[in-house]
Amino acid sequence: MAKGEKLTDIAESTSFKAAKEFDITNSHYTAAVELLSMVWKYGEALLQWHNLHYGGTELGVSANKDGLVVQI
Repeated sequence: MAKGEKLTDIAESTSFKAAKEFDITNSHYTAAVELLSMVWKYGEALLQWHNLHYGGTELGVSANKDGLVVQI
């Protein structure tokens, strides 16, 4: 992102890379999204993307509205 890339363009590839490299489970990933959404400069954008990506239109929009994290 420091090179000008958008979060939505790199989120999926970097999450898969991290999961493979560090053997992250789905629950660890979900917890990381929740934590990052609270403390990271781009956390809200990550949460919005994550919810729509993994929750689809109905669940993702609902989770975003309520400030929740879609579990994967």
